[in-house]
Amino acid sequence: MRSLAKFGVDADLVVIASRDVPARWVRALEQEDGAKVVSVDNVNNPYRNQSNFDKRFKLTLNKLYAWSLVDYDRVVMLDSDNLFLQKTDELFQCGQFCAVFINPCIFHTGLFVLQPSKRVFDDMIHEVRVGRENQDGADQGFIGSYFPDLLNQPMFYPPSNGSTLDGNYRLPLGYQMDASYYYLRLRWSIPCGPNSVITFPGAPWLKPWYWWSWPVLPLGLQWHQQRRRTLG
Repeated sequence: MRSLAKFGVDADLVVIASRDVPARWVRALEQEDGAKVVSVDNVNNPYRNQSNFDKRFKLTLNKLYAWSLVDYDRVVMLDSDNLFLQKTDELFQCGQFCAVFINPCIFHTGLFVLQPSKRVFDDMIHEVRVGRENQDGADQGFIGSYFPDLLNQPMFYPPSNGSTLDGNYRLPLGYQMDASYYYLRLRWSIPCGPNSVITFPGAPWLKPWYWWSWPVLPLGLQWHQQRRRTLG
């Protein structure tokens, strides 16, 4: 989040936090990061008994609360491990729902754009309760099921006049550069859109915050250097 804040983004930084998050963490987000913290009740995950369910993702359906932020016209929802390389305010010009396809067939929910809507939020919660199809039991599977035709939608190109688009769009890959792409040439060279945001999907033991991943995936050092600059 601090890698984003350093670019002087012209938007509120909002953190959706479970009510059981310790109060000192909430204060740190508010006082040190200047974030607005929205406390929420955890969405009960009805998919937790699926054979392929990973318990790491039991609370990821809390992302659906982003649609309840109706004080905003657009929200760019982010996973906390995203590393920003440049300002991306143009994303607020995208439509009602926009996301990146890292996988050729499945869009990634580490970053997506949405238009908040109480009607959509209420419908999503209803669909969770009735057990809508969800391939992985997490936010990725549920949101993918809710927007099944995104692959057929046009690519997002921000209008030069600053206007906001209507409809759903695919975001260029440069907004969610899978860290593994770096190792193809040991540099960033993503031809699809601006090379703006690095994401770190994949096996949990290779996440950049684990030191043992660095000799194998040294891009994690860049993530750690950003952490040292922001946290000391």
